[in-house]
Amino acid sequence: MDALLNQRWQSALSPFNGDCLRTNDLITVADLGTLLAAILPELQREYATQELYTFDDWHQHDGYVTERRVADWASLAAVAQNVDALVASRQGDSYVNRSFYPEDSSFLLRYDVPDEESGDATGFSGTFDLSAHSTVIAKVFLLVPLGLRPHFRIEPAKDYFDKTYSG
Repeated sequence: MDALLNQRWQSALSPFNGDCLRTNDLITVADLGTLLAAILPELQREYATQELYTFDDWHQHDGYVTERRVADWASLAAVAQNVDALVASRQGDSYVNRSFYPEDSSFLLRYDVPDEESGDATGFSGTFDLSAHSTVIAKVFLLVPLGLRPHFRIEPAKDYFDKTYSG
């Protein structure tokens, strides 16, 4: 995580005081792209007036706290539209997510495309999670394509981040 979100996680503040919509297991990178393409327009519609930040999230790798940088919605949306771009956007280390959040910290969107897993014709699979207020999670879950819904679960965000911390 970055320093701000690390503090917010430890204090159980937004986005960690809500729910986490996450994959139960690996999904194909094509399905990950489809998922992102389905939910990003809604998130952008709600949060487009806010600065968007990104960082490499080492929370599940070794807990390293990193620095955020400014991102833009168009670049994030472009990754969701192209499987090759999605694969190219991976961080490269195991259990290191690509992460995004708005300036009010109301949600945290993370995905990972690990190098060592294979799923579809690209040879890659991915994971996804979104932490936010429970009403946002409920709304976003309805955007998840029906065929992907069995691959998801919803749980309290703080609990999820507590149990997946590897620092």
